[in-house]
Amino acid sequence: ENYLIQSEKNKQPWDLISKPTLKSNPVSTTKTKLISYGLLIGTILAIVLVFIREELKGIAYTKNDFKKFFKFPLLLTLDKKDNNRWERSINLIINSEIIKKNKPSIGIILIKQNEEIKNFINTISKDRTDVNFQISNDLSKIEDCNYEIVLVTDGLISFKDLFNAMQEIEISKRNIKGWIFLK
Repeated sequence: ENYLIQSEKNKQPWDLISKPTLKSNPVSTTKTKLISYGLLIGTILAIVLVFIREELKGIAYTKNDFKKFFKFPLLLTLDKKDNNRWERSINLIINSEIIKKNKPSIGIILIKQNEEIKNFINTISKDRTDVNFQISNDLSKIEDCNYEIVLVTDGLISFKDLFNAMQEIEISKRNIKGWIFLK
């Protein structure tokens, strides 16, 4: 029995058919490729996660987001940085109302406000004595205006806020002429 164990130990389980060779280039991927793939996959994953997060936030970013809620026409789309166009565009609205009435009252309804909205309001209303501006996010503070406009900007207002604002406008039976979109 001891002899059988010793004979099994001395047997070679396999034999080499050819001499082993090593290639100069390894078969596995290089570190550079691994890093590149990792960066690519990480970037794609980050972009997808940002889109999902933004969708879950429920913030309106585009004109189409606002169009889904507003039942009145889009009057103007203005660039946030083009102050000269702001004044020209609002002057067109004001001048059309001055013809109808001596000193028109224009109500600007704000759903939410930030620095861009404040800058817009200051730019269009400064040194204006021919127009009575009523500006508020509270509909009860805007009274007896012959022209009412909703002012919105991208990335500020949630869909919930838009829905609530539209309900308030409908309940109060406001005669909104349209809305202005700052992009």
